[in-house]
Amino acid sequence: MPVPESIEKFLQTYNPDGRHPVYEIEIDPDTEEAVKTCPFIIIRHGRFAAVIGAMGLKGQLDLDVFPYIDGKPGKGTAFGMTAGAREDIPLSDLVAVLIDDHKGE
Repeated sequence: MPVPESIEKFLQTYNPDGRHPVYEIEIDPDTEEAVKTCPFIIIRHGRFAAVIGAMGLKGQLDLDVFPYIDGKPGKGTAFGMTAGAREDIPLSDLVAVLIDDHKGE
């Protein structure tokens, strides 16, 4: 999945009919108090869920992903992709996070 050059182009390319819900959250400035009050976003898919803590940290956007399976702490993995291929370098165009229990259901 190539990454378009702007968020607007991304939405035009991958959500031209507005079918996908879009939620925009502005993160407070990078301060110790803002880190203590960062938003938590919960995304659910059947038995799987992720709590995402979003914060500004040392001048960067930090997304901490906490995996859950059946409401209990689970396991997850992340990998980077560029032009549809997995990357072995620390920076990529896309970061995918997978949560799975490997039961094959």
